[in-house]
Amino acid sequence: MTRKRLLHIQLHIRHLWPSLSMSKQSNTPGEQQYQRPNTHPAIVSSVITFSLSQGVLLNEIERIIEMPLSTITSEEARIPDDILSNLWCLLEQKFPNRALGFEMAMAAPFSITAGLAHGMSFAKTYREALTLLCRNKALLADRLNFELVESGDVAEFYYSHPNDLIEHGHMSEFAVVMLLRVAQDIMGEPLKPDEVHFLHNNTHRRINYEAHLGAPVYFGKTNNKVCFDKTYLDKPLLQANADIFSYVETGFSQQLAKISRSEYSNELSQLVEAVVENAALGEFSAQAAAARVNLSLRAAQRLASSYDKTLKSIIDEIRIDIAKGSLKTTTLDMESIGSLAGYSDERAFRRAFKRITSLSPAEYRNNFR
Repeated sequence: MTRKRLLHIQLHIRHLWPSLSMSKQSNTPGEQQYQRPNTHPAIVSSVITFSLSQGVLLNEIERIIEMPLSTITSEEARIPDDILSNLWCLLEQKFPNRALGFEMAMAAPFSITAGLAHGMSFAKTYREALTLLCRNKALLADRLNFELVESGDVAEFYYSHPNDLIEHGHMSEFAVVMLLRVAQDIMGEPLKPDEVHFLHNNTHRRINYEAHLGAPVYFGKTNNKVCFDKTYLDKPLLQANADIFSYVETGFSQQLAKISRSEYSNELSQLVEAVVENAALGEFSAQAAAARVNLSLRAAQRLASSYDKTLKSIIDEIRIDIAKGSLKTTTLDMESIGSLAGYSDERAFRRAFKRITSLSPAEYRNNFR
């Protein structure tokens, strides 16, 4: 596999974002700050609880999340996406033959939906309920996408997240099962799919998906979706209440507004993305990153400095993220991994990795064995 091809897989198909902590703290309402794409804490804490119930050790989880458990359980927190992905990778490594997302969804509390399941129950019809879910998807995760598509006699509900394949499809299976559980247990009107499609492949999971989901299930498709008869969309729901539904919609809108106040600085996001794009081409210089976003080197350095970072440190941390991905998911030797991350020799790579992560590359890799 060529250098460019491997980096494209790591940085584009898998949508790796750098593990940067560049928030510019401010007490001024509405001031923007840069932070990593994130997820609602109830989802992450549920995966942690599930992991512990399966015998995963607490110290293994703490090595993965790299933050206090009290932060994960805080209702005000938003947890970086890569922490959730790393948890699923740990579970997949320990239990490679199990449908973990499916199993977790069968027992997960509905509080994991950030109130959306409860709000959907007051909708007049399935169409109104699913539209509410699509409109407020960012409450669950920044980069999560739900979409309802109607074509002829068929309705299709799509689910996607950039980290889906990194997580071995476990969250997509979780999402489908939770949708069907919400329909039956919360909305009081079971949704019977005609087909279920998953983006990921399934060659070893020991579960009869079709028996559990009540429909043909296909893997390795172009997207994740649940297909069902469009007549379901206009079915009246048992708990429909227009006044309460309106109140719920207002509450979710306020929550979305609160989240949007902490979204990324567009300029800094573009600069970071430029570094990532250049890395896919094997280019790691500060000058090239600045040029890619039509900034002078000095202007790019000032922009990074306004977030208490240097352009060099941003590039270094992205290089280390490339190395982390290779250490976790490949058997490449240290020299090859260092080369992929732009280091001219193995010793320089080892020194940089230790300086940024406090672990040697070998120690880091052993955490995922």
